Amino acid sequence: ARVQEPEPPQEEPEPEEEEAEECPVCFDPMTGATATLVCGHLFCKNCITDWASSQTTCPTCRETLEIAP
Repeated sequence: ARVQEPEPPQEEPEPEEEEAEECPVCFDPMTGATATLVCGHLFCKNCITDWASSQTTCPTCRETLEIAP
């Protein structure tokens, strides 16, 4: 009769820490309030608000910004 040795317990790999996504406008990690444009790009809310006061396109893809009334 063969005796099968129990397999040693497998350790779960530690999940890598997710880095906060970087805002394409200020290049800082996005924390707190964020804003997503129709095109799906994400920015710090203050950054995109400031950007939209002088620009009419997405800072990432240049799609026309749709400003809500």
